[in-house]
Amino acid sequence: MIGLGIGLGVTHGAGGGVVPVPRMALVGTRSAVHGTSDATRKQSMSRTAHYFSGSLSQIKIGIANWVVNSGGTGETGSGGDATYTASFEYPAGVFTQITFGGSASGVATNATTIESDLVNVSFSGGWYYINIFATYAANGLYTFRQATGIGDKGIYAVSGLADSTMTGFVSATAITHPPLYIVGMSTQAAVLLLGDSRCAGAGGDATLADNGELAPSIPLIPYCNTGRTGATGAPLANSLGARRRAVSQYCTDVINEMNINDVTSGSTLAQLQARREAVRTGVTAGVRVWNTTLAPVSTSTDSWATTVNQTATASNTIRVQFNDWVRSNPAGYAGYFDIADVVESARNSGIWKADGTPGKWTADGTHETAFAYQEIVNSGVINPALFTYP
Repeated sequence: MIGLGIGLGVTHGAGGGVVPVPRMALVGTRSAVHGTSDATRKQSMSRTAHYFSGSLSQIKIGIANWVVNSGGTGETGSGGDATYTASFEYPAGVFTQITFGGSASGVATNATTIESDLVNVSFSGGWYYINIFATYAANGLYTFRQATGIGDKGIYAVSGLADSTMTGFVSATAITHPPLYIVGMSTQAAVLLLGDSRCAGAGGDATLADNGELAPSIPLIPYCNTGRTGATGAPLANSLGARRRAVSQYCTDVINEMNINDVTSGSTLAQLQARREAVRTGVTAGVRVWNTTLAPVSTSTDSWATTVNQTATASNTIRVQFNDWVRSNPAGYAGYFDIADVVESARNSGIWKADGTPGKWTADGTHETAFAYQEIVNSGVINPALFTYP
């Protein structure tokens, strides 16, 4: 059993069996970072669905007044203060006010994460909802994701929106404002997903409950998805990624899927290794860290319908070296998940799988399609049974 140094522990029952000691941890799927900052959407009213298999008597949430940027700039604030009200909804239509310092509303200064009070709830397992009404002084933040089939909805405007956190609302807008995390006392595993657009689910189906290379394989395990289009590993490994790494304090496991954008922008193998290592040592002590291999990047003359009409990019040499390093399972890691072997025509080919259908595995040579993301799930390469507590 791998030991964890984050306040986790066990006691021994009367019969000598191991009894897990609850700790404050993620207690919902589908929390996430914001990926977009927009001055024309300074207000938002959002409802997001989250799954937890256990019972809950108290929860608190964290809301990020910051966004993960594309490229090497890491995490930056909205540009000003943000005011939030929020509620826990369970069952549907029954609302519990989430408070901040005893008040119904809380103010997060620029580039900070505001954490709510620990509020009493009555939850017996399944799906619940977090409603957030946000007003930004500068730029509104949100993410392009809405699974209407499980109850997501959101509406945005420059101003004039009503706060419906305690009454419910109707909207068909295809974007939401999820909390960064939802935590409570738990004895379940919880996973922080660190990554880029592939982790976020670019190329897939944003209407699915779980999207991307990682999340669909752990749909019943609490997780926070920090994938962001264009994100690179360099800022994640230093102070510019500290806010994402901080969520690991509420997790048992971290999966680091980052670095394809580093590869294609010319990073060396040594730089890639150092960035993965810096993340490993930069998360909360004792949390298990898992690596992933990197799927290929290629060009095609027939929309990726065949392998023979694809050409691997020049950076494939570094990607191969990096994947070989990941597969060596370097010391300090809990293990690795070989994403590349699922979607690549042959190990280290730099070419996507293809069967004659244009755009089946990838439609742009960089991101998987919804079909390919599901094939990762079907392969079993990410085994949810590996994520355990303690």
